[in-house]
Amino acid sequence: MKPARMSSVLSRARVGANRFLQVLACLLLLAGAHVVAADQSPSNAPSAGGERRVALVIGNGHYRSTAPLQNPPNDARLVADTLKSLGFQLVNDQPLLDADRTTMEQSIRAFGKRLRGGAVGVFYYAGHGVQVDGENYLVPVSANIEDPADIKYELIGVSYVLDEMRNAGNRLNIVVLDACRNNPFGARGLRSYTRGLAVMQAPAGTIVSYATQPGNTATDGTGRNSPFASALTASMMKPGLGVFEMFNDVGLSVKRATGGQQQPWFDTSPIEGHFLFRPSSAAGPEEPSSAPTAQREAADPTADERAFWESVRDSKSSAELTAYVARYPHGIYTDIANARLEELKAGPSAAGSTAGAPPAAAPAPAASSSGTAQSAKALHFGAAFLHSVQTTATRVGTHRYEPLPANAPVAVFSSPGEAPRSFEVVAVLSHADPCGFKRCTLKDAVEPLSAKAREVGANAIIIDGTQTVKTSLVSTGIAVDARAIRIDSQ
Repeated sequence: MKPARMSSVLSRARVGANRFLQVLACLLLLAGAHVVAADQSPSNAPSAGGERRVALVIGNGHYRSTAPLQNPPNDARLVADTLKSLGFQLVNDQPLLDADRTTMEQSIRAFGKRLRGGAVGVFYYAGHGVQVDGENYLVPVSANIEDPADIKYELIGVSYVLDEMRNAGNRLNIVVLDACRNNPFGARGLRSYTRGLAVMQAPAGTIVSYATQPGNTATDGTGRNSPFASALTASMMKPGLGVFEMFNDVGLSVKRATGGQQQPWFDTSPIEGHFLFRPSSAAGPEEPSSAPTAQREAADPTADERAFWESVRDSKSSAELTAYVARYPHGIYTDIANARLEELKAGPSAAGSTAGAPPAAAPAPAASSSGTAQSAKALHFGAAFLHSVQTTATRVGTHRYEPLPANAPVAVFSSPGEAPRSFEVVAVLSHADPCGFKRCTLKDAVEPLSAKAREVGANAIIIDGTQTVKTSLVSTGIAVDARAIRIDSQ
């Protein structure tokens, strides 16, 4: 090959090589930019604590076929802004306002997908909600119920949200239902409607929060935001509060703000690790699943109950003590609370006999809690059996039913497990009988408890606990704690 031709071939080869290297460099730059963009996309951005946080916030107020609600859109905006400030990425990047059924379903599905791969999820709904045949439903603004058959086509079951969370397989989900209002459809189409929302079994790793007690209704409030939304966002912003402490703080705040008329409620399954909406600045970001945290929770399984008791133990308000009893019918301090309630009901003369005694202190967790529970029962029995037969009823909630006729039937459930899925707690009952020279049984307590239930307008009772104690060498006394409940007969 001639030198001139060889030079031309080498020149073209160098040009081709340079172009290849330029194209390769561009491809590498584009790939790097794509990776950076993917790492920084909202759906994958970790929170300050290293764990992704995803939220779906819905506020429905401008209903087309039923009574509108003023506050839910405002509440949704407030909650959304608060969650964004705490590192949560919102589905659709904003709260979902006045959504129809299709839009809600699509957003819930997108929420479920965002939870996959590990994230803490929060689902907040404000708007109309109804309970039908023991199932809870969210009401889109497009809903129009004319017949019971319309329910599955017009409403969205809360179970749909829970299923998406369950399928995601993440460690922690929080469902907040600010939806415990009256039936928006009146008598049309909802013959099986029950007042308020029903208690649901929380799936693994899930907390379900209600704006008020199951079976009761919540107020929409007179200001721009509902009492529940205001308390929820304020408690979320408090640094260093664990998730259970946070919801307890919400409950106490709403109770104070509504004069005891509204009492938020939450149910939970076992939660792995620890979670803070806002870590304390000194402690730094929370660790989602650490061995020390798990050990602390295993060593102190009664922490939430003890925190609740500490908030009411010095109270002279029967409503606050009753709230503890209703929340923890088999709790460490339930018998002490019942004894205090009996003293308050009896008046100053009975209370004076223990006026100098210090309030019951919270015991050390784990090993000593059993002994304290036995001491509490002994105190209860000692107070009960110094007197004659006693049957008391302490009302719960603000709704007051008319007394039932003396011959009205009262259903008796011998344990909470036998009770129906949905009911309203009307009162906390207590029965004590020294029994004289015979041995009492639960059967002896059923009629006195049923009579008290009729007095407060309840049509059923749930037996929460029965204890017997020797009152002498030849006789045995009995003490029974129960709840008077109202079961909707429609």
